[in-house]
Amino acid sequence: SPSSGQNFSQNQVQLNITLNQSVDDLVFIDYVGKNPRWRLLCSECNSYSELRSFTSGSHNITFKALLNGKKDTEDINFSVDADAPIIHSIKPSLNISISNKTNFTMKYTEDSVKNISFKYGIFGNETSEPVNCSSGRMKECSYIAKNLSLYDNQQIVYYFKIEDIIGRNATSKIQIVSVDTTLPNINNFKWSINKNTLNLSMEVLEKNFYKVVYYDKSDLKSKGPVTLCTRLRYGLCEVKKVFRKGTHNLDIIVLDRAGNSQMKDISFVIK
Repeated sequence: SPSSGQNFSQNQVQLNITLNQSVDDLVFIDYVGKNPRWRLLCSECNSYSELRSFTSGSHNITFKALLNGKKDTEDINFSVDADAPIIHSIKPSLNISISNKTNFTMKYTEDSVKNISFKYGIFGNETSEPVNCSSGRMKECSYIAKNLSLYDNQQIVYYFKIEDIIGRNATSKIQIVSVDTTLPNINNFKWSINKNTLNLSMEVLEKNFYKVVYYDKSDLKSKGPVTLCTRLRYGLCEVKKVFRKGTHNLDIIVLDRAGNSQMKDISFVIK
């Protein structure tokens, strides 16, 4: 022993080897170790029974018995997972607004992941979805939930759960978030050019309003969005913006705090 395919919850593994006759040397090699090399277990022996220390992870081992220049080998594999899963953090935070675009993330440590699940929905009736994430230390796992539109304008809970190959589990904190999958609505969109100034007015219907921004696709030096409005006055975003000479192709985007957006595009030339 151990038998091939076994999983151990501690680093100390009992090796029990019985031979049908005494041999000159009994050795083994762990091919997964940092420095694979043959190691002596015993000499002039017909059995071996000792605890040996193995690091967490998978181990592929060959035992070799040597007698008068002849050899006999046997291969086994097993896994060691000495530590239970640890969930360090999850995002988004408590009471954040989320949408169908929201990326749920978990930071965790587990050397031998068996499965990870993401659970979300009305408390006590959550949906569980499998998540394919790798083993390791301080790893990050992400998931975009399906069918959040079913919970539009409601509060839901979400959390992650990890199980390792030993059967130990870790469950994250349960977070409460608000679902908003409705896109902002833009009405009475009006704009005009007066010399080098854009006059823009729009009515925005969005209870979870964040801001209005624009991208100038004609400006190759642009480093990101330019903010037009962060507040609505009586439901309106009204702004004047000066532009330099040339052609301007703008994507004007209304954003809510959940990440939903609605866009209008305009083009004009400043002479």
